[in-house]
Amino acid sequence: MDNAEYRARIAQLEAQLNAVKTQRLSCRISASKPSVASVYGLGKFPVSLHYTQWQRLIAFIESGVKPVLAQIEANGNSDKTTNMAAVPVPAEA
Repeated sequence: MDNAEYRARIAQLEAQLNAVKTQRLSCRISASKPSVASVYGLGKFPVSLHYTQWQRLIAFIESGVKPVLAQIEANGNSDKTTNMAAVPVPAEA
């Protein structure tokens, strides 16, 4: 292989790497079992929730999570959660 071939191969691999990085930054949802859906892209492992858990999460979001989001933004990127106030979770239906 000469330099031109090596440079072409490096460019191809860099393009593949950028495509993988872009995929990692996006989230996707996949139904794996009846009434179970998994969200990929939030962290290292998928987050799987059953139908009733999705209902509770959606109800929680619709009830207003602005105070929580305000606290998260105020704390910046710190990993400390000791100052976070407890937020009530809606009861199961």
